[in-house]
Amino acid sequence: TPKNKMSYQRQSILFISGLEKSVNENMLYQLFNDYSISYIKIAKDHQTRESFGYAFVGFKNHSKAEEAISKLNYKKLAKKTLRISWFNREANNCRNRPEFNIFVKRIPKGIDAKEFHDYFASFGTIVSAKLAEDDDGEAIGYGFVLYDSEEGAKKAIAECHDKKWKDKVLYVGQ
Repeated sequence: TPKNKMSYQRQSILFISGLEKSVNENMLYQLFNDYSISYIKIAKDHQTRESFGYAFVGFKNHSKAEEAISKLNYKKLAKKTLRISWFNREANNCRNRPEFNIFVKRIPKGIDAKEFHDYFASFGTIVSAKLAEDDDGEAIGYGFVLYDSEEGAKKAIAECHDKKWKDKVLYVGQ
């Protein structure tokens, strides 16, 4: 049915965030070239044409989009760490639910974005995890994790707040 076709197409769009301002469509085409993409759109200011730091990538094939997430999420591009998640147009989506989101600070030095994601993945399904970086792409000790449910966020807070990770005692809260 046409309705199913629409929801299937929706699932084959990825949201790419964390883009450095100098990244252009051509650089993203090179990165995603092996994954059967149908389009790339970097969000830009209409007046200045400056990038807002995020893009949408459409895929001809859902399994290729899944493969792109697993292979390219948290890769560096122009010094910055890319974050890749499914694009969801739904008004009630979890990005609008603060109770699904946690804030983490006092993250040990040397932790990278993938390690940060993996550490918090045991508490629930992660929609997006952002480890804050400076202009050179170095982690600066804090980050955010968005879960697909309130349960994941609550569990991460309960299990990690005031607990030691390597040489630091974490702060984890809403």
